[in-house]
Amino acid sequence: MERATLVKVLRKIAEAIKRSVVTDLENFEVELKPSKGRASSAKEPPPQLGKRTELSSEEIRELLDKLAKSTTREEASEMLEKLNYTRKELEALARLRNVHVTKDDNVQRIKEKLLEAIIGSRRQ
Repeated sequence: MERATLVKVLRKIAEAIKRSVVTDLENFEVELKPSKGRASSAKEPPPQLGKRTELSSEEIRELLDKLAKSTTREEASEMLEKLNYTRKELEALARLRNVHVTKDDNVQRIKEKLLEAIIGSRRQ
């Protein structure tokens, strides 16, 4: 076997080991399959861009406090817009404030309901 081929095989084995969860090396098995055509290296899936972790209840409460301290609806509205929360995140906020959200409510409508419940009719 040529050196370059051996290096490729060993790299494939190393990648397979790296991708697996190995707790017991004695029971570890790797299956090597011949590839058709040109060999391609196994790549990890790209990270999910734009995906955020779920908001913790502490973060939600902090945001609700900040919104409640806003002096105007406009200020609170700008704060919500900058945060760019998803519908699911806004629904979590609404639940804590006992704001009813229907399946027909869009993101903008949920924001309006939240502002009405939190700020009320303070000056705009």
